[in-house]
Amino acid sequence: MLIFGMSTTMLTEFMSRKASTGIAVNNFIRNIVACTGGVVAAPVIHAIGNGWICTIIAIVALISGIVVISTMKRFGPRWGQEMEAKLSKL
Repeated sequence: MLIFGMSTTMLTEFMSRKASTGIAVNNFIRNIVACTGGVVAAPVIHAIGNGWICTIIAIVALISGIVVISTMKRFGPRWGQEMEAKLSKL
């Protein structure tokens, strides 16, 4: 959830004139991930157990969080400037 909150903030900053579009895309992706997780979770938990599934989720969350945060720190300002330049042409 921390990543979705951060991405919502970044989308509103990047797309200041079309912030609602960015929020809508973020919510759409979040709902797809939630639906997929709900469908997949029960059989996987039944197969490998709660302990291992929680460990796997923690590792995936840690790795993806580090990657997303470092990517946004590295490329975020440039992406924001590029988006602003593109939107100013509209």
